[in-house]
Amino acid sequence: MNKTSPLNIVYFSGCEGDTQRYRAHHPAEQLRRLGHNAQVFWQTDPAALTAAASADLIVLHRPEPTHYLEAVLAAAQGCPLVYETDDLIFDRSMVGEIPIVKQNQGYLHQRWGNYALGNARLLERCHAATTSTQPLADRLVACGKPTWLHPNVLSDDLLQLSDAARQRQRPQRPLTIGYFSGTFSHDRDFALIGPALVQLLKKHRSLRLFLGGCLNLPELLYPFAERIDTERFVPWRELPELMAQTDILLAPLDVADPFTRCRSELKYLEAAALAIPMVASPIPAFAGAIQHGANGFLATSVDEWSAALEGLLTSAALRQQVGQAAYDHVRSSYTFAAVAPRLEQILHTVLDDYGHSPAGPRVLAPALQAEWQKDSALAGRSVYMITGCEAGNSGTYRCRHRQQQLDYLAVPSLVVSQPNEGCNMAEAIKYDIAIFHRMIIGDFELNLLDMLRRLGRPIIFDTDDLVFRPELIEWVDAIKGWSPEDKALYRQGVEGYQRALLECDAAIVSTEPLAQMVRELGQRAFVVRNALSWEQIERGQPLAQARFAQPLPTPAAPVVIGYFSGTATHNRDFAEAAPALLQLLAQFPHVRLRIVGPLELEVDFTPFSHQIERRELVPLNDLALEVAAVDIAIAPLEIDNPYCQAKSEVKYMEAGLVGVPLVASPTEAFQVAITPGVNGMLATTTAEWLGALQELVADPARRRAIGQAAHADVLERYTPIARSRQLRDVLAPLWDELASKRRPEAFTEVLVTSIDRFQNLYWTQRMASPAGGPDPQVATLETALQASQAQAQELHEHLERVANGRVMRFLNRLSHLRHKFFA
Repeated sequence: MNKTSPLNIVYFSGCEGDTQRYRAHHPAEQLRRLGHNAQVFWQTDPAALTAAASADLIVLHRPEPTHYLEAVLAAAQGCPLVYETDDLIFDRSMVGEIPIVKQNQGYLHQRWGNYALGNARLLERCHAATTSTQPLADRLVACGKPTWLHPNVLSDDLLQLSDAARQRQRPQRPLTIGYFSGTFSHDRDFALIGPALVQLLKKHRSLRLFLGGCLNLPELLYPFAERIDTERFVPWRELPELMAQTDILLAPLDVADPFTRCRSELKYLEAAALAIPMVASPIPAFAGAIQHGANGFLATSVDEWSAALEGLLTSAALRQQVGQAAYDHVRSSYTFAAVAPRLEQILHTVLDDYGHSPAGPRVLAPALQAEWQKDSALAGRSVYMITGCEAGNSGTYRCRHRQQQLDYLAVPSLVVSQPNEGCNMAEAIKYDIAIFHRMIIGDFELNLLDMLRRLGRPIIFDTDDLVFRPELIEWVDAIKGWSPEDKALYRQGVEGYQRALLECDAAIVSTEPLAQMVRELGQRAFVVRNALSWEQIERGQPLAQARFAQPLPTPAAPVVIGYFSGTATHNRDFAEAAPALLQLLAQFPHVRLRIVGPLELEVDFTPFSHQIERRELVPLNDLALEVAAVDIAIAPLEIDNPYCQAKSEVKYMEAGLVGVPLVASPTEAFQVAITPGVNGMLATTTAEWLGALQELVADPARRRAIGQAAHADVLERYTPIARSRQLRDVLAPLWDELASKRRPEAFTEVLVTSIDRFQNLYWTQRMASPAGGPDPQVATLETALQASQAQAQELHEHLERVANGRVMRFLNRLSHLRHKFFA
């Protein structure tokens, strides 16, 4: 490309706040000042598609793995991709150690872990990378990417605001040391200098501390609380004025932490722009920017912190000298004008190395625009899921895996366990769509359903099992030997599921036979099939690759056939394949049958006990290892049993993920998944089971080919990204359908009218509690009641303001509430 021609650069960003400002908006402005066309787009902005189609280069700033990202990459049609980050969120080996992943459980752990893994996968697709610090650059190079360092700098706006704050006359005040945390993750960093601050506060009786941001004060500073001022997060334009109220600024960081070592020198820049001296930990960025004793101080130990701060506290001249040196340094080296030419050079180098001239002008495919518009149908929406089934993996596949599918639509979600956590009305009404997975409806849940319905929220029942037709329970193998009393209890549970199903607006199920069973009850049903999670894929792919890399075994090598029962409900299912397995074990002494999980084997298998292995059921996270250890997997099901016909193709997904060929009964789900002889085999009769197994046992190359085809198919059709649009096509129309029922005043109405119900229900449950302890639902009721009363009190306070004539404030707040709950 002609280096005199203006570049057309698109920054596609998935991370808001300061990181977007410094790593996307600032570079774009630097390029614009040099005459280039540089635009920044948030990841759901439809204008990004058109811009990407005409871009010379795309800079991907920490985007979330979404359909929007995939559409932008498709629109770019192969132009160079540059990955941009200012944080260590792209190294697969470090994902589990990322603080926000390590310190959380449940959805937050999963959400941020998937975000980091998504960035790792994206980095692999990019041609090059830019970043803010040398440690990050080293990590990116280690991941195989050509990387250029482009430091954070201060904008002209911030420099002007800093000069104005610096020059403003201020009343005389005590010396103040300031610390501004920036994010929620610096409690441990600040605690490192707690002992040094205690020493100084004891020695200098008038010394004050100013703490900005979200910070939990270390206990050792409690005695000095009256000398500590705090301020929560403020907009960046207000930050210079706040910082200017201090005399010394601090930047303590854990130098041994690999994530902390990747931080930039931004805090030094902000202090230097105000000519305020800084004492900082010697992470590489600070060590590179600060010349100790000249334009700042570096400190690690408590003694070093104490000495540096003591020197600054006792010498106004030193504070002025160091602050001025830092100010001059920033003004000469950390401005747009100072770094823009280098950025221009970096991008020209990337274009020279990876750019190409297309055969003709790129045309934005209408299909991309159409899909983007469909994805946007759920923009701004959120989903609340509550599972009543934590036994087995049903709740995992139908709720927790679904969260990853919703992530691809940029739709936030929450999963709550009814057995372990219960419903929280105050939480549930914050979400736009409610999904009840195998949840039995009691009085409390009916009250919640009523509130959600009056708010116009779509309420969806979800199941992947036939648990809602009481007249069909005789088909359930697991209850055959139960007592009449236990069977009656089971029937009550099934009747409860049916009641819940019919109370909802629609149902989502995993197979077409299940959908038909729902429709026979007069309820709408939609099929959204099960899918794998990214955690399963991350564990399974290396196992499949290792399998495919091995030389083919000889026909005489041992062959392991694996049966993974999952639950204790499959004795009659296994019987479908048992005669064929008996013949196979007799015919091939080198064949082993490995049974993982509960199963009662018939006495006919006793002569082959030396060829049979038994293993305990394993958690879902460990299942890939077990499946990968067999050569053939089987999934027999009682073909004439409606309970079995409703089952999903999970066994195919789990086997195909690790490249293991599956022989299965031809239920609807397995027929959808398997093309016989290509990516698996289907068998009904004993002859068909025996023929399929004989073929696979005798031919290692055939096993390999079918396993490879299944692996490719699973990665194409059964990932979170593949399933998410099927989910979208169900949820978006339901949301639109109920839009006419949503009224801005409904929230207040529902809140007020529901509180009495909760109080009555709560006291009824409390009075009915046995002497030995409260009813299990009482704690849930207490939580919901307290939350509702708190919101009622907030509403009451608003009404008080109206009565006092503060009408405008109330209206503004009401507008905010309407937007929050009904937009």
